[in-house]
Amino acid sequence: MFREEVVAVWFAQRGRVNGGQRGRGNGMWWQTKAETPAWGAVHGPELPDDRTVNIVLDLALRIGDVQMASGAGAADVTATMLAVTGAYGLPHCEVDVIFTSITVACHRGTEMSPVTSLRVVRSRSLDYTRLAHLETFVRDITAGRVPLQDAHSELDKIVEANHPYPRWVATLAWAGMAAAITILIGGQAEMALWAALITAVVDRVGRLLNKRALPFFFQQVVGGALATGAALALLAGVCCRPRDRLCWSRRPSRCCSPG
Repeated sequence: MFREEVVAVWFAQRGRVNGGQRGRGNGMWWQTKAETPAWGAVHGPELPDDRTVNIVLDLALRIGDVQMASGAGAADVTATMLAVTGAYGLPHCEVDVIFTSITVACHRGTEMSPVTSLRVVRSRSLDYTRLAHLETFVRDITAGRVPLQDAHSELDKIVEANHPYPRWVATLAWAGMAAAITILIGGQAEMALWAALITAVVDRVGRLLNKRALPFFFQQVVGGALATGAALALLAGVCCRPRDRLCWSRRPSRCCSPG
């Protein structure tokens, strides 16, 4: 009996047996009912109901989808989604972002299964106006100024809002930036004009490919091929005067790098 007493005390210290329930009238120590181990319990704020959890996760996924589709990085998307879920009462969430999809999971303790949702990002582009509006929207959420029942409608307004400038203005801006960079690194005026033209063509081609839902990686491949091919054509003397070939052959990267 002394050996059984020692073993029972050891198990009670490990949290597997309730020492108060062990007694001679209740049978041997291995016949007693084990309680839920205290070290395995998760303590924290009480989570909302299932409906609210699903609404918050869907909102966070939509915000992350719009961010990635507008050109945000994975780290920014993860931080934004965690901020949104935490602001609406879901502190125990995990976010996994890859190039084409976003996954978010809400842990609800050891006795309830987690809620996991996934969203696929089907298009990628650069939209700094939308990113700026999303940044303001998320700041309002974390400050408690946007109720959950109004958050989805506010997000719809951001997604459906028109751009402040036409698309051709953005193309001209990219072309002007390419020409300015060419002059900055020591290129001539003719080089700057060709760099602006190549950049404008790359931007318009990328726009057409994006409408056809081509993955962003392949859009970059096509754009890089166009810029490099145009620079090689200029270097070969197809589009420049013979007396300027020496200049182009010395620094062909001045035309290729801005694009």
